[in-house]
Amino acid sequence: MAQTNAGTSVSKTKISGDIDFIVGKYQRIHPVPYLYTDSLSILRKCDSLKATLPNTLSTVEAKRALGKVGAFFSFGHSTLDEFSLIKDSTNHFPFAVRIEGTRAFVVKNYTNDSTIRKNDEIMRINGVNTENVVTELMRCSSFERPETKAYYMGTYFSYYLRFYYEWHSALFKLSIKNQAGEVKNYTLARIQPKEKKAFQDYNLYFKEPSVAVMKISIFRNRKKFKNFLRSSFDSLKKNKTKKLLIDLRGNPGGNSDLVWDLAAYLTNNEISVEGAGIIKTSTESKKQNRKAYIKWYMYPVYPFVYLISDARPLFFKKDGAVTVYREEKKKPRRVGELFKGQVFVLVDRGTYSTASLLTSSFQCHNIARIVGVGTGEPVIGDGNAVSVQLPNTKYKFDIGTEVFYNACYRNADSNRMLIPDINSSGIDDLLKRLEHQQ
Repeated sequence: MAQTNAGTSVSKTKISGDIDFIVGKYQRIHPVPYLYTDSLSILRKCDSLKATLPNTLSTVEAKRALGKVGAFFSFGHSTLDEFSLIKDSTNHFPFAVRIEGTRAFVVKNYTNDSTIRKNDEIMRINGVNTENVVTELMRCSSFERPETKAYYMGTYFSYYLRFYYEWHSALFKLSIKNQAGEVKNYTLARIQPKEKKAFQDYNLYFKEPSVAVMKISIFRNRKKFKNFLRSSFDSLKKNKTKKLLIDLRGNPGGNSDLVWDLAAYLTNNEISVEGAGIIKTSTESKKQNRKAYIKWYMYPVYPFVYLISDARPLFFKKDGAVTVYREEKKKPRRVGELFKGQVFVLVDRGTYSTASLLTSSFQCHNIARIVGVGTGEPVIGDGNAVSVQLPNTKYKFDIGTEVFYNACYRNADSNRMLIPDINSSGIDDLLKRLEHQQ
């Protein structure tokens, strides 16, 4: 079924129906839908939102309304699936952007206009005050904390603009304030990114032979990751490296099995990655899990999967069943000689999902010291989302089926954000601090 197309309109009744559908699916699928916002508050917010809708909505207004419903619940993995709906991935906003509060600043200028410099402030976009744009986008973002919303909004600013504002013209009309306080107007074309080096999921480099930085940008492709780890730790041994800095800044997560692969080079002790969790079984989750994990050639042995206790909530339990578990500690698979030097994990507000789980696990089990400002996801978050299609707009909405408690979830501030061991602005700052301690 086709989704709502740009330029079409939809009635208030239909959007109200989709809003009610989202709330109902949250209650049906999510194990703890009201962890961060109580049910009465969400119902009041939804009623207030529906009351403000015009009788006929543009696709922009419809998407913003539905995005705000996800934001009411405040779960980063449960959200209107914006990026899957963006087909054009070539024409972009002419700058990389940093968000501070409700303001937007140039981080990198992709145009040939040298009068626009880093840290210049973007005041207006296509005649709209930028603070109003950012405020509206923040209201549509479901991330748990404002700092995380700002981080990822800056990272994907071009995508957010195209989805929630549908600015598809070839030109942007911009007002930009430079460092001297002067505001100038520009008309700039959308840019098509030039050929870039292939994105590196992971990379190892040396600040000096005794200090290595292992940059992990995302956790995926387990076979490739294992090969990377094998060659990396061989290099660390050859260089007699004493300090390993694992850089997870900006890492949005991925496959948590890769956490165990890395831990195998750092500890022989029993550890856990997910301290505990809550799973809710639903028709939607069972259907998605079967599609993802049960291949056609497995059908004859499928009934025997029931004998695996961990699989029952995923495939067999009745709709609405809630399973609470605590992850048993175990030793990572042995891979040979362990790295004996100091280990640090660098994090920021972009360290999310599996990257956040790793951070908490390594802190809790004394594998590494955590450096930075804290991760982007609270120590209690959701995941393993299923995608449901809204009945009227046909947009996709992701809803988590599981809530995870990080291994070190008790080490958190009042906002349930992990507390780092060392507050630091980055690699060079950390190395200076360590040098002074010697």
